Amino acid sequence: ARAGKAVKGPWPAPSRDQHREAVVAMAGKHPAWGHRKIWAMVRHDGHRLSPSTVLRIMADEGLLLHADYQKQRRELAKQRKAAFAAPPTGPNQVWQFDFSEYETTGGGTWRVAGVADYYSKYEFGWHWSPTANQHDAIAGVELALAEAEAMLDGTKLIDHLTDPGTG
Repeated sequence: ARAGKAVKGPWPAPSRDQHREAVVAMAGKHPAWGHRKIWAMVRHDGHRLSPSTVLRIMADEGLLLHADYQKQRRELAKQRKAAFAAPPTGPNQVWQFDFSEYETTGGGTWRVAGVADYYSKYEFGWHWSPTANQHDAIAGVELALAEAEAMLDGTKLIDHLTDPGTG
C-alpha cells in the first residue's frame, strides 16, 4: 500500500450507480417486495442487471427486511397478548376489526370490513363496499353483532356477556 492511501476499496460500482435510481423507485412503490421481485420488475422495465446487484443496492439504501424480522413479529405478538388485563376466557369477549382491499381485474377496488372473535378466531360476516369510512365500519360491526346474536338462539349478546354476580 502507498503511504496515506487506503489498502482496499471502496471499489467502483458502475452497475449499482447506473441502476440505483430505478431499483430505489421500484422498491419505494412496493416496500413489501423482496430483492428478487424488484429485480424481475426492473428487468421488465429494460434494465439489465443481476439479482445480487439489486440486493446490494437495496442493502445500501436500507430497503431490506432484517433476518430477525420473524423474531420481531413474534415479540410484537407477545406484547399484544400481554396488553389484556385478563385474557379472554371465551368467545365474544374480544373482537378484532380490520379493513382489507381487493383490486378487480377491471381496475376497481373493493374494501371489506371484517370482524373476528379473538378467542375462537371465528370470522363474522363481511361488509363489502367501494369505500372504507365510518359508515362501512359501523355496518361491519352491526353485521357481526347480528350474526353473534343469531348464534346465541335468541339471547341478547349483552345478556349473554353480562356477569350475573356483578350485573
